[in-house]
Amino acid sequence: IYSVPGHNTLFCSYAVADLAGARQAIVDAGGTVDQLEEFDFGVLCGATDPAGTSFAVFQPAPGIARPELNGTGPGEVSYITYEVPDSAAFRSFYSGLLFWTFEPGRIDDGWQVQGTHPMAGVAGGAAQATTVPMWTVEDVDAAVTRVREAGGTVIEEPSTQAYGRSAQCTDDQGARFYLCEFG
Repeated sequence: IYSVPGHNTLFCSYAVADLAGARQAIVDAGGTVDQLEEFDFGVLCGATDPAGTSFAVFQPAPGIARPELNGTGPGEVSYITYEVPDSAAFRSFYSGLLFWTFEPGRIDDGWQVQGTHPMAGVAGGAAQATTVPMWTVEDVDAAVTRVREAGGTVIEEPSTQAYGRSAQCTDDQGARFYLCEFG
């Protein structure tokens, strides 16, 4: 967690098997790449996609396990929603870089990303690109109370969905997120 200028969004870092190939794919598709950095979890490269969204790719160090599809419990990311101005451009870039495939989602210009960990979806038509995480909680009502106590805002009160009970919130700095108690 760190402060950066600009609007609040989730910064994503994607594991890849071929870091040199990923860097080349980013540049070939009109994005930019930073210098390589070595960490205990692997070698990382910051990047920016053609729409100006910052992200990173990294090649995991040996023995780093892939996370569970939807995390393993409370406090983990269970879903990511990419809200973007142009879903076709997003799908073209990330399918070429990360080999993602997409199928139509439940909303207009909505797309489900196949095979990602955690699960993810894309919603086109947003005014600006924003990545919105969904955090797993044991009790969504109690979590909403904690959001308010910490200075956050509840945008959508807890409601029942096909997958469980969820609520949409912002933190005390305006970053949006969802909470979900899976049923």
